[in-house]
Amino acid sequence: MEPKSNILSIETVTSDSSVNKQTKSFEEKFEERLQQLLLGGAAPLKNIPDEDSIDRFGAQEIRRNGKQYFQFGADNFQGNTIISGPTFDPKSVIFLVKNRIPKEHWINESVVQFRNDWPEIQHIVSESLAEQNYQIYQYLRYLQSN
Repeated sequence: MEPKSNILSIETVTSDSSVNKQTKSFEEKFEERLQQLLLGGAAPLKNIPDEDSIDRFGAQEIRRNGKQYFQFGADNFQGNTIISGPTFDPKSVIFLVKNRIPKEHWINESVVQFRNDWPEIQHIVSESLAEQNYQIYQYLRYLQSN
């Protein structure tokens, strides 16, 4: 015969049942509630992040024959990288960099000979990455409003 007792007059508990027995964990309940609030109950997109969707854009300092050059592009440089940042499209960032450095300094599509030291290049690349982030943000806002 099992003894029965009332706990806070909510339910009857027997000696072999657990008071803390829950069907779902707090994390699962929290995720479901957040999904209801933020997505209106719609199913979320895939939960696994796509590591290949984010690349890096960087600038590298090169010294040859006593001259200082800077190379821009996807960050796959082995050394002398002076700045690197996350981006969705490294090729589009180089166009933003080109708008900030006068044409007469460009040697080819990704290399510039610039008399200023590397803090100026860091500033230019940083502003370009921030501008791309802002453009993406504005586009996402546009999609959300339509």
